[in-house]
Amino acid sequence: MKSAEAAALLMVSHPKISLLENGHRRISPRDVRDLCRIYGVQDQQVVDALMCVAGESCPAGAPR
Repeated sequence: MKSAEAAALLMVSHPKISLLENGHRRISPRDVRDLCRIYGVQDQQVVDALMCVAGESCPAGAPR
């Protein structure tokens, strides 16, 4: 999937996706959740772990 397609599916600007991809913008847990959805990540534990890392507020014992 091209970044422009991802941007359209997420209803965000193409530059936002580019900034996220290049590490020039901090990703939010919501962005992680939405990206996982459009890229077909179905394992909720994976999604939760990625959202946790993005939010930097993981529960004790959560994988980082």
